[in-house]
Amino acid sequence: MSSLQTELYDATVRHAIDLVRYSNGVVRRIIALLNQVDSDLGEQITRAMGRLPASAFTVARLKELLKDVRTLNAEAYQQVRGELEKDLRDLAGYEIGYQGQLFDSLGIEFTTRGVTAGQVYAGAMAQPFQGRLLREWMAGLEAGRASRIRDAVRMGYVEGQTIQQVVQRVRGTRAKAYADGLLEIDRRNAEAVVRTAISHTAGFARDRWYDA
Repeated sequence: MSSLQTELYDATVRHAIDLVRYSNGVVRRIIALLNQVDSDLGEQITRAMGRLPASAFTVARLKELLKDVRTLNAEAYQQVRGELEKDLRDLAGYEIGYQGQLFDSLGIEFTTRGVTAGQVYAGAMAQPFQGRLLREWMAGLEAGRASRIRDAVRMGYVEGQTIQQVVQRVRGTRAKAYADGLLEIDRRNAEAVVRTAISHTAGFARDRWYDA
């Protein structure tokens, strides 16, 4: 490869590594947001089951009593989506600026037909990644966690478990840093969506900048 090609390749690799680090930081913050409500979810489940003795259990009554749990869960994912969208909007602007600075630093002359961060972000959000839009992925995450919590509580009643056993099944144990609970599934799912959304947005921004 020519010297210019080598420089461009090296810069691209460095930038990809930086993007992974950025993704790691966003993932940590998003998971931290979810973790903040885990304790509250446990308390909501405890209160709901405390108001519904096993002798009076019905699916309809359980659904009504878990209303507060669903609300708390929905609020958590609404906050997660808001934070992630802000990060992605910032990333779209940064990626456009980075590409221009890279070509400038290498002495490559170019002109662009005008591409803005707002346009790139809107375009990225309007284009599915892995078959879904971001808002659809987030809605799926919220619904998935709500269903897992509901099913765990149902199973608890059917199997005659104590409230503490049900909460532990959902949250996990402190001894294992809560990684053995059902909510760990949702942390992993959220991480996968966040990383894919970041990769999608960065790639979309680069493509639009090169098109321009």
